[in-house]
Amino acid sequence: MQFDDQNRVEKAKRRALVNQTEARNRVELFRHLPQYEHGNQLPNLESRFFQLDSMHPAVFKVGLRYMAGDISGVDARCTEMLRALQDAIIDYSTPPEKVLIRDLTAKINSYVSFISECRPLSISMGNAIRFVKSRIAKLSLSYTDAEAKAALCSDIDRFINEKIIIADKVIVGHAMTKIRDGDVLLTYGLSCVVEMILLSAH
Repeated sequence: MQFDDQNRVEKAKRRALVNQTEARNRVELFRHLPQYEHGNQLPNLESRFFQLDSMHPAVFKVGLRYMAGDISGVDARCTEMLRALQDAIIDYSTPPEKVLIRDLTAKINSYVSFISECRPLSISMGNAIRFVKSRIAKLSLSYTDAEAKAALCSDIDRFINEKIIIADKVIVGHAMTKIRDGDVLLTYGLSCVVEMILLSAH
């Protein structure tokens, strides 16, 4: 999103599902970016659930939890998003006269738009979304709905295991070689991987 392009900003506001309230006390350094009040849009969004025809309940729930701040940490946010997309894929059925690859991709795009309105995507979430879309695009046209959904769910499970769980363990193992007794470690923010490193070092 180019926030210095007024036309794009207005267009995005008109299409937005989430009505954000601009913050009164803005941080001067980030004045060029939108700054919103935290949490005041939840009741409005909850009341609109039945107006969002194409929104899967699992995706809607994750969006609300992001907005409320119930899910924090890059790994947790990415994993929860993938699990919600997995639930949506399991419940998906191709409408008549539609092709699974195109229709499911359009659904995933609408889910991702909703999630990003609730809270901006992290880099790992963007990578995960690209992975899911690429796996959908590579599905065989000969697959039945059941076969396609099983393949996608298996791919998502593999992504979570390899790119999140195992990757964290590798990072912790590598970081452990850099820490010696008596070292002072300075951390910025809260990261589950950094926490794992500190616990392992201890």
